[in-house]
Amino acid sequence: MRGKATIERTFLSINTLFCQHVAGYTGRDVTRRGSGGDQELWSLADLQELLDEWVICWQSRPHEGLRHPFTPDQPCSPNDAYAALVAAAG
Repeated sequence: MRGKATIERTFLSINTLFCQHVAGYTGRDVTRRGSGGDQELWSLADLQELLDEWVICWQSRPHEGLRHPFTPDQPCSPNDAYAALVAAAG
């Protein structure tokens, strides 16, 4: 079950860095949702497109937990770490 922490952290990032900017978002707890039904909401296709764009930006952002072996003093992005692994392992 080591992967559960990774998934939960990913969901937390999506909730705090993406969802809060979506029209109609009032928090992750359904008991905090009030009226506000008069807001124009986005379609699922629009939300999917926005999430896809956000993931590209998020994967380009340096993360403290990722380090390149040649530059351990600087965090790297998931895309940089993936590129380094592909270059090393093929």
